[in-house]
Amino acid sequence: MEVSIAAAFFAILAHRMIGADTHLGYILIPFAIIGVNWGLSNSGIISGVNHSVAPARVGERSVPLPLFGT
Repeated sequence: MEVSIAAAFFAILAHRMIGADTHLGYILIPFAIIGVNWGLSNSGIISGVNHSVAPARVGERSVPLPLFGT
């Protein structure tokens, strides 16, 4: 969690330094850091859900989705 917070803080600082004459490569670095942070949080959520659901209930739906107005 500390790495995630530090990455977000670094991305904020890097965005603050962007100006009219900033090189394109430097602009992409903060977005890459935010992307890694987003990926870590998504994989953590998916892992948590996978561990909390019983294997027998994986793929089971309690209420069918209303597709195409049916």
